[in-house]
Amino acid sequence: MAGSRTLRAILTAAVFTTVGTGALNTLEVYFVPENLHASPSWYGSLQAVFGAGTIGGALLSGRLGDRAGHTRVFRSGLLLFGFLLIGYSRTTNIPAALVVSVLFGLALGALNTVSSPLILQETPRDHLGRIMAVFDPISQLASLISAALSGVIAGTLLDGFHGHWAGLDFGRIDLIFLVGGVSTVAAGLYSFVAFHRHCTPTTAPSASVESSTVP
Repeated sequence: MAGSRTLRAILTAAVFTTVGTGALNTLEVYFVPENLHASPSWYGSLQAVFGAGTIGGALLSGRLGDRAGHTRVFRSGLLLFGFLLIGYSRTTNIPAALVVSVLFGLALGALNTVSSPLILQETPRDHLGRIMAVFDPISQLASLISAALSGVIAGTLLDGFHGHWAGLDFGRIDLIFLVGGVSTVAAGLYSFVAFHRHCTPTTAPSASVESSTVP
């Protein structure tokens, strides 16, 4: 792992992305009444359209990955997810949030779908189990830490926070989402730089590993 540039890049991207997804999973139920100014019951609708988008992204990304390259789909989906999270942090009404939630699902469905072919293409068979034994616990641990920290920060350090910068108003939850989105965009940009020599998928397994499942 330490000697694989691709493996290090994917693992770094996965960890940084969980900063955004962990916060989203933990705080979205509070985001609905505080920022979208709607009943908490709309949280279920947001999750429903997100699930529909995930299915659509999974169905579309397989064929797209075969044509354009799974690496391209992975890094583009990662970057798109980050920008969507930044946009979601600025939404103030349910219709806009529903649209972004569908797009969220498309991006995440694509990321999760193309990760499996990347694992099979880039990992020697006799190392597959050992690679996943490292990736999965680190990704899950990062997600748990992100969820815990976002809850603590929102409930203590940023409790009652209201800020104004560059003509925009910020609250406690949308600020955390914004930081998570910026973190994910940074991971996406890093993946573009790290994978610039891996734009087309290979058919033969190699010593490098290019795989990850975004939580």
